[in-house]
Amino acid sequence: MSSSGGWVGRLLWLLRAAVPLCCLLAAGLQTWQLVARFLSEPIDTAMRRAAVHQMPVPSVTVCQLGPYPDPHLLPLQQITPTQLRWSQGATLQGVLVNCDPSCFTAEDTGSAAPEVPVAAGSWRTWAVDTFYTTCHTFTPNVSAAEVLNQITYITDSKVQSSGPVLLDLSVWHRTFHMFSQYVPYGVHLFVHSDQQPVVANPGVEGLQPDGWTFLPPHDNIQLLVTSELTVREPLRRAPCSAEPHYRRELCLTDCLFAARAACFGCRSPQMVDSHPELPECRSVPALTLRLNASEAADCGCPTACRQLTYTVQLERRDKKTHEEHGMPIISLRLVTERYPHTEVVERATYRLVSLLSEIGGYVGLLLGTSALSLLHLGLQLAERAYRWWHGGDPLQLTTG
Repeated sequence: MSSSGGWVGRLLWLLRAAVPLCCLLAAGLQTWQLVARFLSEPIDTAMRRAAVHQMPVPSVTVCQLGPYPDPHLLPLQQITPTQLRWSQGATLQGVLVNCDPSCFTAEDTGSAAPEVPVAAGSWRTWAVDTFYTTCHTFTPNVSAAEVLNQITYITDSKVQSSGPVLLDLSVWHRTFHMFSQYVPYGVHLFVHSDQQPVVANPGVEGLQPDGWTFLPPHDNIQLLVTSELTVREPLRRAPCSAEPHYRRELCLTDCLFAARAACFGCRSPQMVDSHPELPECRSVPALTLRLNASEAADCGCPTACRQLTYTVQLERRDKKTHEEHGMPIISLRLVTERYPHTEVVERATYRLVSLLSEIGGYVGLLLGTSALSLLHLGLQLAERAYRWWHGGDPLQLTTG
């Protein structure tokens, strides 16, 4: 009987020790899973559609392909790259035929005065490093509601708009003389935010230029434009920059420009604003400098926390011969929908407060304790340690 009673007692003692230990292990496992979830930073995405009057009015850029797209073909000993692009490219007066609402100007642009203000914004002409000669960017300073009130509706039955009109634009399709014949320039249209578009990769591995639409001569073109604004919360696993007017592609471009200035001490045509004090590059290696993926990663260019993008879809194209001064004209109209703007907000859903509250709940459920009881125990231990340290009662690790 005594041996049997001792065996039962040991079993009960093991059960008393095993139950708290299992609860402690379960609480630890659950805490580890909660911490892992917190470190993974799950996000919640909220989306809403907005009416046309809340849509940011897009900027547009018209770029023309140049006769010297390859830097190895540039006559660098006779002329600088910037001079060549301004001589082969077109000024604003050589491109713009008409623009509505209130975006037409008869004033011209040039290398000395590249920007011209208009009632609804401003036009800026700038030389491009690669692929194009000059580009012409219209940046509006009016809201969509003001545009809808000011726009002039064309009554031509072939170009009746299917929705609200944002812009009516007509440009010349220029030609250049090469190999004893006149070759038409390629004309590309970019629809973008108020930041300068990335019309071509300046030489950064992995950088994607903005999407463009080809504008053929003689055509009446109608494009459907929608916009999406994405707002991200900075996360540890995916940091982003909240600086106003920040864009990762432009940050990488500036990093390339800084590397060119440091390595060669000269500037390319697009560096006239950032490095006006430097002389023009007259060598092919300087103009073709590239950043590989590892060098681009060292530039420190995170994703933008706030990103506005536009989607352009060809809605109608009508062939219509129209020439002026011997050059074909392209007529372009940007239209949109009743609810063309989408706002997407990405936020972290599992924060530190949620982590602590869930850990406390599991610990209290499995171990029979709470944050208040743990706090009370800690205060008691601190009080006993204080008394023992100052020569009072000996330290006793009991709570009773």
